[in-house]
Amino acid sequence: CEQDVIPGRLIEMAQGIRQLRNIGAHADLGEIVEIDIQILTDFTEAILEYIYRAPVTHPTFEYHEKSSQEVAESEHNILVWPEELEIAIKEKAQADNKIRALESKIAAQEKKIASLEDQKQQIIESWNKQYKTVVDDVEANLNKIATTYVDQKVLPGKLKI
Repeated sequence: CEQDVIPGRLIEMAQGIRQLRNIGAHADLGEIVEIDIQILTDFTEAILEYIYRAPVTHPTFEYHEKSSQEVAESEHNILVWPEELEIAIKEKAQADNKIRALESKIAAQEKKIASLEDQKQQIIESWNKQYKTVVDDVEANLNKIATTYVDQKVLPGKLKI
């Protein structure tokens, strides 16, 4: 009876692994739903139960008796990751790293842009101050000239050019 339970547990584990693969392969499609979380929880509990019970129920059980490749081949390839999937996972990791690097560069460029915007604003404010000072000086000089001109017209001989 116990021997029937172990293969049943292996089938459950294989199903759980398939679910993990599906979730990993489609993680970008959205958030993990409650059903997936429950499947992962059940799968984890099944693995732990099997691991803790195996030495007791099978005294000859050794944790590292076979390589994962040998186990996968003996269990109808339930644990073998297709080469294409491994390549896709590596490519996705590389793409994610490139994205993070580009995001970092974008953030640095945004900081530079913000700094340049601040400098631009300071320059504009400085120019506005200088412009106002020059305009005020010109206006004062024009008023002085106009006053002198009016004074000369009114009081001839006062201004000598």
